[in-house]
Amino acid sequence: MKELRQDVKDPKMKKFFDIPQEYYEQSQFLRSIKRNYLRFERLSEKQIESFKKTVEEFKQGIPIETNQKT
Repeated sequence: MKELRQDVKDPKMKKFFDIPQEYYEQSQFLRSIKRNYLRFERLSEKQIESFKKTVEEFKQGIPIETNQKT
């Protein structure tokens, strides 16, 4: 989790990754997307859409187990 605390320089992506820390703690998928961005400084459209979908499911209170089965 320490590596996820690196500063994101792009203001658009900084806002994109500004989600509650507990989401990252509960989701390996969200952590991996952010790690990929920090490493390569870009994401594919599919990664962006999947990240948004997962965050929205967290906001709606859908359990992680349900997220992984869909």
